[in-house]
Amino acid sequence: MKGIEILLGKEIIDIALGHDISINVCIYNRYGKCYIQVSGLDQDMISYCWLESELELNDVIKLEVKEINKSSDLKEKRKIFSKTILAGKEDIKKINKERLERFLVLEKILKDENIL
Repeated sequence: MKGIEILLGKEIIDIALGHDISINVCIYNRYGKCYIQVSGLDQDMISYCWLESELELNDVIKLEVKEINKSSDLKEKRKIFSKTILAGKEDIKKINKERLERFLVLEKILKDENIL
């Protein structure tokens, strides 16, 4: 079956694409460091993670579509959104109050800068 092979330095991640899984390759910055995450989500809301690693300068990432029969071992697999927690009226009031406070601060900054 078709799949993708991701090479990051000496690490090779193979992901077979035969199980209705959406695959995400995400590169992001957090607290001044750069990271890569390769994860997926299937129709049953099961989350899969194959790679989560900090990137260094001069790292080379190669992604290739290949014939792959078996995916690499997972780092994590879990059910997401399994419990829905509804906020109570007091929680909603608190959330809305915090949002309004943030909005008013941003509005003031924009007015001070003559943007609004």
